[in-house]
Order: sequence, then structure tokens, then C-alpha cells
Amino acid sequence: MANRAGGGNGVFGLMWAQLDSLSPRDRKLLAGLLGFFGILFVIIVALTLRGRLNDKASRVVDQKESLETIQMLGEEYVVAAARIEAAEKRLTEFGDQPLSAYLEKTASALGIAEELSVNKQQTEVVGGVEQTKYKVDLRRVHYDMSLNFVFDIETSGYPLRVDSARFKAVKYKGEKLVSLTLELTAYTLQESG
Repeated sequence: MANRAGGGNGVFGLMWAQLDSLSPRDRKLLAGLLGFFGILFVIIVALTLRGRLNDKASRVVDQKESLETIQMLGEEYVVAAARIEAAEKRLTEFGDQPLSAYLEKTASALGIAEELSVNKQQTEVVGGVEQTKYKVDLRRVHYDMSLNFVFDIETSGYPLRVDSARFKAVKYKGEKLVSLTLELTAYTLQESG
């Protein structure tokens, strides 16, 4: 059997010569040893590849979660930007009409302008928006007129917030009336430049 694999020359010829000289028992032991190391090699390679695949899979999952978070934040950003744009539009819609003039117009429509007084308290700027506090007094009006006044100013769209409302019942010329004190905050965009 010295002529296997291209004759008896070279490394392969020497290897075949050595294998031919082994007894059948030694050949079986060598085959078993090579099979054992072969299987061990395959197991090590499989475990290594499995670990790398698991690592890649966890990275893919992390990246997918990051992408979903970014997409969700993007959607929230679009909604927030639209809300900011709508709020800025609302702030500029009444920009040429000061709150005192607006309140007087609303009171005139209800026929109670003579009983209205508006006092500006303080102004502060927060994030490019001027927040001006006002104290509004409505003296000796019918209860339903005071409620109509509060309802009209809150539902008109003018950028204001009613911080507090105090109703006080009074008797005037034998008639039950109400004195109303409102604390309001009006919002306007800060003038740039």
C-alpha cells in the first residue's frame, strides 16, 4: 500500500507508509482519537458561532428597540411641534388687542362694562412667552351675568388662564348682587429685537 495518493513520495507518501505499518487495533484507536478531536472541534466551533450569533441577535434587538424609541420620539416631536405652532398662532391671534380692551369689550357685550375694573399686576417672561398677571373686579352685577362673563372669557380663545375667582354676595338697593374678583394670567409672545 505504499503507492497511495500519488506514490510513496512526499509527506503524504510518508503518512500512508506510517498508517500501513500500524496494526488494525492501532488504526482503530487512531481513527477513534481523530474522530473524538473532530467532534470536539465541531462542538467548539458550534458553541463559538452560537455565542457570536446570540451576541449579534442581542445587538439587533437593542438596535431595533433604539429605532422604535427614536421613531416614537419623532412622532411625539411632530405632535409637539404642531401644538407649539397652534399655540403660537393662538398667541398672535389676539396680539393687537390688550387684555383690558378685550375684557371691556366682553363686559360691554353683556351690559356690565361700568362695573368692570382691570389692574395689571406683574409681567414675567418664561421661554419666550410673556405672562402678565391681572386683577379683574366686577362689582355689583347679577350672578348670571358674572357667570356669563367668566364663561365668555374662558371660551373665547383669548390666551388667558383664570387663576382664581372669588364671588361675594352683596345687597345693593334691596337687590342681591355679586362682586367678582378674578386673578388672570394673559399670555403673549415676547417681542424679539
